[in-house]
Amino acid sequence: MTLWRARLLLCSVAVTCGRWRAKKGWLRSRNAWSDSVVPGWRLDIGQGAVLAPGASEIGGDPDLALGEPWPVNHRGIPMTFLAQINTDELPSLSDEWVTLAWRPLAGVLLRVFADLVDNPVEPGPARVLAAAPDDDLVRTASPGVPSPWPAGGQWDGLDASERVIELPEASVRLTGFLTAPEIDPMLAPEGGFSTGAMGNAYYAWANRLRLDGLDYNDDSCQERMPWEVHHFLGEASSVQGDVRGYAASIFESDRLAAFFGFRPDDRLAHDDAWQALLSLHNDDSIDLNILDGGVYTVLVPTVDLRDGTFHPAICAIDSS
Repeated sequence: MTLWRARLLLCSVAVTCGRWRAKKGWLRSRNAWSDSVVPGWRLDIGQGAVLAPGASEIGGDPDLALGEPWPVNHRGIPMTFLAQINTDELPSLSDEWVTLAWRPLAGVLLRVFADLVDNPVEPGPARVLAAAPDDDLVRTASPGVPSPWPAGGQWDGLDASERVIELPEASVRLTGFLTAPEIDPMLAPEGGFSTGAMGNAYYAWANRLRLDGLDYNDDSCQERMPWEVHHFLGEASSVQGDVRGYAASIFESDRLAAFFGFRPDDRLAHDDAWQALLSLHNDDSIDLNILDGGVYTVLVPTVDLRDGTFHPAICAIDSS
């Protein structure tokens, strides 16, 4: 979608929401909204199994380089593999969006893991491994649940069936798309989803932007909803509010950050310090069940992302 189409979509939404008036306030908001657009890549579900080593996928078994260990959490419990992204498969963005997108280096295979075996309920650590797609790769199964289970964890009472050991495997096709912050700071400076005509207009525009401008019905479950889009980079889509707050809250406490094995850093105790790297949503089409219609969002510090590093990383678990 071009910038012109994004602004045209704003006009269409304004008419639908009954806000098309020649007011400077609306014009300023319209321009600010279009300037807030952030490109990313959708993970559209493909057909068939993932066969080629180093191919992008959701779930299943990751491709680890020879000698590359499976990530574990601070208690030595294996993490859950979420997805892998081959940056050579990322399609090019149109020229007007290139400078606005963080595009990882070509020739990198990113494997994303989260601490969902030990703690499948609350936000916790994530890990991102980087290798070359043409390295000697080995498709590696999860080590599973440790036996005996190490005592001393907050969720030791969970049954093994409640722990997320593996996600269902799905091949994906990477498609460029546009996103916008789900909460507009001009309309809701204190955070939270804004209401009223302007708030509804922004909500509709930001959601339709994620679907390439397609309309949708909030009350229908017959088509893909904007908040059901799996994606790599781009703005997050939350269930209960801005998921970046989950990551920031961990760094509000030096003790909590250290507990998870992170170095305390006051700079990361703010929502704006974090960027969505990967977002996976509840998806019945591939039997991906995330609590009550929830989402896994892996967040990394924006400053680290610009430097091409991915530590620390937090997996926010958000559900209704």
